[in-house]
Amino acid sequence: MADIGNSAILSYGLEWDAGLPNGEFVKLVGYASDSKLTSFIVTAGVTPGTLYRFRAQARNVYGWGPYAETEISATTVPA
Repeated sequence: MADIGNSAILSYGLEWDAGLPNGEFVKLVGYASDSKLTSFIVTAGVTPGTLYRFRAQARNVYGWGPYAETEISATTVPA
């Protein structure tokens, strides 16, 4: 098995479901260009009173790791 650990994180990838009914995730940040953001604010494409799911993963010199075990969800404030 190839070595996959003990390397510095080069980028965090963040995805969200964008409220899509099929549960598909859409990339937000960290994939097209490296990002080490530890917080991110979504300001467009949200609907008041809607639940959104987010998931993250990290990349090192060996590639992208698995998604974090826990998804985060948030509901926007109702109008």
